[in-house]
Parts: sequence; structure tokens; C-alpha cells
Amino acid sequence: MRSSLERELKFDVEPSFVLPDLGEVDGLGLEVRPPVKLEAVYYDTPAHDLLAWGATLRYRTSDGTAGRWTLKLPAASDDAGMAERHEVDFDGVPGEVPAEVRNLVHAYLREAELAPMATLVTVRRRASVLDDESGAAPLAEVDDDTVDYRTDGQRGTFREVEVELDAQASDKGLARLVKALERAGARRADGGSKLARALGPEVAGRVAASGPGRLPGTSLRLGRRSSLGDVVASTVAAGLVRLLAHDPGVRLGADPEDLHQARVATRRLRSDLRTLGELLEREWVDQVRSELADLGRTLGRVRDDDVLAARLGTLTEGLSEADRPEARKLLDRIAAQRDAHRAELIEVMESFGYWDLVDTLTAAAESPPSAVSTAEAAALVRPLLQRRWSKLVQEVHGLGQAPADAALHRVRIQAKRCRYASELCAPVLGRQAARLAKALASLQAVLGDLQDAVVAEDWLRDAAAEAPLALVAGQLIAAERGEAAAARGKWRASWHKVETRADWLD
Repeated sequence: MRSSLERELKFDVEPSFVLPDLGEVDGLGLEVRPPVKLEAVYYDTPAHDLLAWGATLRYRTSDGTAGRWTLKLPAASDDAGMAERHEVDFDGVPGEVPAEVRNLVHAYLREAELAPMATLVTVRRRASVLDDESGAAPLAEVDDDTVDYRTDGQRGTFREVEVELDAQASDKGLARLVKALERAGARRADGGSKLARALGPEVAGRVAASGPGRLPGTSLRLGRRSSLGDVVASTVAAGLVRLLAHDPGVRLGADPEDLHQARVATRRLRSDLRTLGELLEREWVDQVRSELADLGRTLGRVRDDDVLAARLGTLTEGLSEADRPEARKLLDRIAAQRDAHRAELIEVMESFGYWDLVDTLTAAAESPPSAVSTAEAAALVRPLLQRRWSKLVQEVHGLGQAPADAALHRVRIQAKRCRYASELCAPVLGRQAARLAKALASLQAVLGDLQDAVVAEDWLRDAAAEAPLALVAGQLIAAERGEAAAARGKWRASWHKVETRADWLD
């Protein structure tokens, strides 16, 4: 199994499109590469579960050579349409989906079977584009693809241009490249897969309408007249989709952001169920929150190791060359600790308990466990948000002029809970709740920086027990204290902004 990060833009083009000579564009260079013929068989479930989650699986050969299996995980797209996704290659033979593939995307497949969905034969004309202003550094590969497809008795052809960026591609060079393509008649595409195009707009539309996981709550549009049941279904579905969307990435372990988002999903679900708790079945809420807490702690240990390693790695760069070898020993210790925590996490995520929790949340998204599910939510959730706000205010007002780190950490926890409650209520309470949530996010970030510095100092103090590491640990502690002091200097200003956004709750 080999994983890589793919960053690409897609363009729709007419059959008569002529790829411009990009070597003639100021600031760009060009190396034309030989064309290739690619034959790929795409796999999915009969209900197109992979496609619904934004993933694709194919077995592809190039010019008749031995092929390989490639799984593309869901992409994150920016405002410019840039899609960034992990691409994982597997060895294997045609027609037999590797067990590793199924294990990685079990969250999307569950018990469904994979089968061939389409065969695509692509003639790819390739060109490597260089950024001459950066010393002829690689910028992107531009692929002009003519695709012949065959799906369940249907055949067709389409053409598209893919721009796959180099990891170090400059924004300025990319802008020149995109402008040249658009001048030649290329139109920015929505980033959909070749399989989606081959299956046609009817299938793609049906898959998009059903949403990831096919949970009814994902398609709800909440407003002031939404029922409490709708709010609960939407809230649970959103949290579950967030968790499962990053499930393969957590298992893969290539991107810390997947771990972070999975942890956020568990924390947010726990907080939302706590906020809604008195309106739901108490026994159900307590059980689910307990299971989410166990999962969150396991995710959190690995995430905390990532945060600590990133912080100390940055600070280590500021040490003298003589002290860096000792500092690297500290980083090695964190890495070993993370490996142990990650092994525990994967064991939990492969357990029956994890999948039982997923099943429980899925059932709740389909049929909310609420005795007042048909009541209008607006009148019910406002008092819940007011209570969250009151607890935060009480925590802040209990602080002295020089609050302890632990006290500010408690403020951060209450701010996070109040923020989640504000975001939960915003669809039915309107802009004021959304603005409050935004201000609370800023406060939470400032206090989070403080807490990260405090945790890092505590870890360094334990590590400094070994004499050879004491000097370096002491220097890093001093740096962390500087970070903590900076955060302390900001938090009251952030709090005042929060207060101005909460006048309407009084």
C-alpha cells in the first residue's frame, strides 16, 4: 500500500479543444511527454456507496502493462475548485478487490459488495509544466484526456483536462496556467470523478441527493419552523458523517487533519447531545455520550501527540545547532508515544463496539429518540442555549485578576460547549446565534493556544527528569511560557467581543 496526496483542477473542454502551447506563456516552461493509453475498471456497490462519499476505486493498466488498484478518498475542495485528496495504491490482480481496500473503506461499504461499474479507456496526452520564475521548478502535469466509457450496455465519449499540481507549486505560476487554459476555451469543472461522468447526470444526481451515508438527516434544511426531531436528526447525521468521512484517513494515518476532524466530530456530538439532553431519552443520551467519550479519549491521545510534536518541532528550529540533537531525542520520544497511542486507536476502531456506536447514531439520524419530536424547535432550543451561556458567564465572572491556567481551561471548555450550542441553534434562531458562535470560536482559539502551551510545559518537565535533556527542555519550557503569556494577553479582548454578541440572550 502506497499513499500520496493529489492536488488537482479539472476543466471541461469541447471535442474540438486545442491545448495551447503553454511553453509560450510568460513565466512557464513546457516538456511534452509521450501519450499513454489507460484502461480502468471502476468498482462500487450497486447503490454507489463509494461515489456517495466522494471516493472511487479502480483497477488500471497503462499501455497494457501490469496494473494496480487505486483508491481515491473523499476530496476537500477550496473556493477556487482545487481538489485535494489522498490517493492510495495497492498491489493485486484484476477482478479481485484487495482485502486492504475493503478494510480501509468499511465505513462506507459496511456489508455491501463491490462490483464493476464501468470500463474507461483513456488516451492521455501529457505535458509537464515548469515555473520558469522559480528556476524551472516543476509546477504541474497537464493531462488532456479523451475518454471512451462503457457502463451496463451504454457507451459514450467525453473529453476533459486535468491539472495535477506539484507539491511546491506557486500560486502565481498556477494562475498563469489556469488563465492560459481558460483563454483557450477550457471551463472550470466541478471536480467530479470520471466514473460520475460515465454513469451520467441521472445517477450522479440521485447519489448527490441521497447524501453520504444516505442518512435522512443530511438532506434536511432547517429553519425557524423546523421540528425538534428535524434538529436532532440533522445534528446527529452531521456528526456521524463528519466522523465517517474521516474514518479511512484516520486508519491510513497520512494526514493529521483526518484525526483532528474525527475527534471534533465525537466532541461535538457529545456536546450537542448534552445540550439537547433534557429533550431526549435520558438513558439513550447517557449511553451514547459515554461511548463517544471513550472514542474521543482514544482519538485525543493521538491528536495531542500530534499537536505537541508540531509545537516542539517548531520551537526546536529556534535552538542552537549544538542543542538540536538533544531536542530531537524529545521529538523521538513523542513519536514513540504516538505510535503506541495510534495502535490503541486502530484496535478500538476495528472493534464491534465502534460499529455498534455507528449503528446507534445511524438509527438516531433516521428516527430521533425524542418524546417531543414534532414540536417546533425554536421555542425549545433557545432556553438550552441561554443555559449554556449562563454557565460560561458564571465561569468567567468567577475568575480573579490573575486566573490560574486550570481556571482558564475551564472557561475554554464552557466556551466550546456554548459555541457548539450556538451553531446547533443557528439554523432555527438565525444570525445572532451564528455571530455568537463565531466570536466564541475566536475566544476558544486563544484559550486553546494557552492550554497547548501549558500541556507542552508539563510534558517537558517530565522529560527534563533525565539530566542530558534538562538544558534543552528548559529552553523549550521558556519558549512555551512566552506562548502562554501571549495567549493570556489576548483572551480578555476576545471575551469582550463575545459579550457584545450575546446581548440578545439576556
